Amino acid sequence: SQGSPVQDETVEASEEQCQLLDLQRAQTLIPSMVRAPLNFQPITIPDITVILPVSNQFQETLSTLAALHANNDRSLQVILIDSGSTDETSEIERFVRGIHIIRPPYRTTHAEQLGLGLELARAEIVLLLSAGTQPFPGSLKIALEAFTDPQVWAVGGQSLGLNGKVREAGSIVWRNASFTPFGSGMRANEPEIAFRRWVDGFTGGLLFCRRSALREHNRLTLECIGPEAEMLAICLSLRQAGGKILYDPDVIDRSASEPAIAPDLRARNEAW
Repeated sequence: SQGSPVQDETVEASEEQCQLLDLQRAQTLIPSMVRAPLNFQPITIPDITVILPVSNQFQETLSTLAALHANNDRSLQVILIDSGSTDETSEIERFVRGIHIIRPPYRTTHAEQLGLGLELARAEIVLLLSAGTQPFPGSLKIALEAFTDPQVWAVGGQSLGLNGKVREAGSIVWRNASFTPFGSGMRANEPEIAFRRWVDGFTGGLLFCRRSALREHNRLTLECIGPEAEMLAICLSLRQAGGKILYDPDVIDRSASEPAIAPDLRARNEAW
């Protein structure tokens, strides 16, 4: 007799499993990057300055640098601010060439790291991102084109988790200062998130800003706790000064989810 057909079950990997696989993939990059370091030396005046703060996140840093290099047509300026790393990040020069590395001799806040990066920035468009964030090929060029509209002061896009699901497609800020990442949990490029639109801000992924506006109007302070609140504070500062924040679905990155912060710290951010 013939048995009943067996149905395949699809089991989704957990966020932790996806993150472990991503770190293992980064580990495989090391031998080739030792033999042939990534070259970021600009051959023209840079179109975009990348500001990348790191601290003991060697594999995540390699993933980000490799993804940036895949977007690089030798018109990027990369500034890495190393806040006291004691792992292999302290020897990042073995793996990359042509980037600016800042190692402050004192403990620095994210706001201070951003300020140090802006002092060296040469391009009018600045990309802010965290170690582990990996822009998809073509995303930097697409974001750059959006700034042909002078009312655009910042650009972001679809930020995907390592499982491929949307983490954020722009955020909504409510009257009580809480925020909701729009599109969270959706599949990439769902119709609801597949078109350009103005947004309140972004809390993760890639954030492209006009350098002049960022230097003049950024109000990031020690009162903001956590990377989500810090990025959102930058966006709200620019909006308050009259700029617009654009969501472009063709600007895509992937990264691990940020760890949740304690409820009392979230309440402090909202009060700020």
